[in-house]
Amino acid sequence: MNSQDLDTDDLINLFTGVDIPYGGIEGLTRFSGNQWNEAWEWDEQALRLKTKEELWRLYLSRKQ
Repeated sequence: MNSQDLDTDDLINLFTGVDIPYGGIEGLTRFSGNQWNEAWEWDEQALRLKTKEELWRLYLSRKQ
């Protein structure tokens, strides 16, 4: 499988299924917690600005 087999929505869904690292990823996540709970969520609007190749590379880097 490669990025050509998937559309942008598929790639975003695939990518947002991986864990967010502690502290988030600048430009791709946003803080959604509070002072007692550090929580992050993927910023899907920011992900939609990426190309399919960029999303695929991001997914592969986080999957490991």
